[in-house]
Amino acid sequence: MLNHVSMQRLCNLLPILTIGAVLLFLSSTHLTPFKNYTQHFNGGGDDANPLNPIFQDLHPETSHHGSGLAKVKIPSPSTEQLEVKKYSPYCPPDKCAYGRWVPRNPRFTTYEELDRYINIYNKHGVDPGLRLVDPEPEPEPASGVKLTEEQKKQRVLEISNWVWEADFGEVIPFDIEEFVIRLLKSPGGIFVVGDSLTTHHFYTLHHRIFQSDLRLEPYNEGPLQGEGLAPQFRLDMNHPTCQELVKRAGIPLSRAQRPILTHIVAQSLVTPDELKKIFRAEWGYQHHHHYFTVNEWQAALAEMTKEREGERAKGVDEDSLVVISNGAHWSRVRLRGYVEETDYESFRRRIEHGYSEMIRVTMANLAPLSHTTLFFRSISPGHPICPQYRQPFSSIHEARNWSLQAGHDKPEPEEWDWDMFPSRNEKWREAIRNYEQERNEENDSVWNGRGARWVYLDFWPMDFQRIDAHTGYWDCLHYVLPFEHNQWTDMLFHRLVVETRLKESKREIQDDSDLDREL
Repeated sequence: MLNHVSMQRLCNLLPILTIGAVLLFLSSTHLTPFKNYTQHFNGGGDDANPLNPIFQDLHPETSHHGSGLAKVKIPSPSTEQLEVKKYSPYCPPDKCAYGRWVPRNPRFTTYEELDRYINIYNKHGVDPGLRLVDPEPEPEPASGVKLTEEQKKQRVLEISNWVWEADFGEVIPFDIEEFVIRLLKSPGGIFVVGDSLTTHHFYTLHHRIFQSDLRLEPYNEGPLQGEGLAPQFRLDMNHPTCQELVKRAGIPLSRAQRPILTHIVAQSLVTPDELKKIFRAEWGYQHHHHYFTVNEWQAALAEMTKEREGERAKGVDEDSLVVISNGAHWSRVRLRGYVEETDYESFRRRIEHGYSEMIRVTMANLAPLSHTTLFFRSISPGHPICPQYRQPFSSIHEARNWSLQAGHDKPEPEEWDWDMFPSRNEKWREAIRNYEQERNEENDSVWNGRGARWVYLDFWPMDFQRIDAHTGYWDCLHYVLPFEHNQWTDMLFHRLVVETRLKESKREIQDDSDLDREL
């Protein structure tokens, strides 16, 4: 038994042991499948800026020794400064799209060098033979003048020699294997839902996985079986690299046999019947434009993202990811007929009201999803007269000033309504902010912290500066693959890594607090 003196010594040691435990935590590297990146938040960098909610003393004071000067208070940092410091040296996920495009260093000097970078970047240096398709082939121009193959290659080479530099910190380097592991650790992987810009994003996601020496195979089961507008892919478990990755992920084989990547075409996000309700059209009305949309896609999502019995305890414990975007098909060109043409302003107001209703309907349809994070990727800007530009704008300020000049805010034809994209993005931002506030309120609200989580991905400041990167002389809305699309994926990966580490830090802090109470 301990005598009184021993007990007294133990009591004296307890504060030292507690401080030691906290210091040990701050220097630890408690890692998950994002091992290669989350470790950088705890060591090897700025030790004064660990990525967790604990901060250094924000009001340092001058020493009492020597000068005898009175204590000098340093002004409290702003909320924005605290947010940036919390993530340092990396950028806060909501601020990574604020920055500028800078010249690549070193530059690609030949198209052949660029081709290897795009298509042969797996760690073994083997060319699997897959090449990105040209999703928007240039039509035969009325003038008969067409770009030669060499001119096209030169243009792609120019587009490739710019990289994104964020203002508020570094973007975590993309790692395709860590990204796929994150998809495997969720019931459904990643879904990209929307229009043709989303389809192009899907092409680049598929390509990056395939070119990394992983193999994908089509999946044709489940609620989307036989649906031509909803391609699904899972890992080919006959391929050794895929087998190795599944072992690293620590998940059951049952999960590996389901899709990790699914694309769902939904050009308007709502069904034709929902469009009729939104615009109060006659029930028998047949619209002149066919919107390509997978029928019952929300129900399919609910089925594919639900937890499978026993899998959470075996490592399938992350949210499925759904990335949605839509905007260009909500225009006077496409909606004429649903909306009775009156005067110009009334016509546009009805369409914008309809877009707001679409947001409400879509969010309500998807709110019941469990273990799912939904992202709205900001609508990408169109740039009228884009062929005149061979490099990005130097800053967002230059891009905004350019857009204010006569003729720079409206496409040809004008009825595509590109100038409404910023206000539509703000509608999504506000709707998501209000939804999340209500969902997380500490009261007896409808959600009370349950339901699908929504996140607004604000890529507009970054995309708006790339007037040079559009598909071609005839198309100033879509982008040349894969540059801008890969940047979207890089930003998403950055967010996933950062949020994972924050979640771990909070859990570790809570565990330490519980231990302190026990002591």
